[in-house]
Amino acid sequence: MTGAGAIGAVRGLVEGADSAQAALGALGALVGSGLTAPLLDALVEDAPSPETAARAAFSYRHALGFEKLMLLVGEPHYMLRAHIWPRTGPTAEPGTTEHIHNHRFGFASAVLLGDLGMRLYEPDPAGEVFAAHEERITTGEWLIRPRGPARLRLRADLRLARGTRYCLEAEARHRIVRNPDVRTVTLFLETATERAHTDVYTAVGTPVPPTAPKRPLDRADYVEALRSLRSLLG
Repeated sequence: MTGAGAIGAVRGLVEGADSAQAALGALGALVGSGLTAPLLDALVEDAPSPETAARAAFSYRHALGFEKLMLLVGEPHYMLRAHIWPRTGPTAEPGTTEHIHNHRFGFASAVLLGDLGMRLYEPDPAGEVFAAHEERITTGEWLIRPRGPARLRLRADLRLARGTRYCLEAEARHRIVRNPDVRTVTLFLETATERAHTDVYTAVGTPVPPTAPKRPLDRADYVEALRSLRSLLG
């Protein structure tokens, strides 16, 4: 399959995903078809195109500790990207990679390598007290504003092994807990934006800066990241 053919085939699978459940089916078809590796090869081959610069502009090291690598930009309907968590070894503190949050969109994800923990939360008047924040995204940074206390209850604590696929609605409050002993890669397919902001919950007393910068990759670093991911997945 040619590079353009691989990109077109993947677009055909994901561009109709208009809900979290539809995104789950699209990711299943993508992974099951064996198109992930051809897509990465095609994106490297496509390096000189203007689309590569656009993908690089959406790719950066996320404030929560993982690499966010854009694969296909389908705004406003969908975005397909890879998330890569590094192996940090036993010195990392388990469970500190992410805060509790939801999203502005529904999404589906597939674990391609390694594994992750997933904790799901829901509001509960008798639950644990957290500090709630409202997070909005601008072109160059995240803006975070405090909203006061909120009570949440842990309702599920799951392990997402390699091969796991799942989806969450935009409102679903969750927290990813990385495994520091392995490198983990997921495919992430987000659907159209439904909400203007993200809700973020942190431990009471945890310092939260009002802004966090987004530093996108340049074209060369983006293409090198694609090559590294392709090698990592084999």
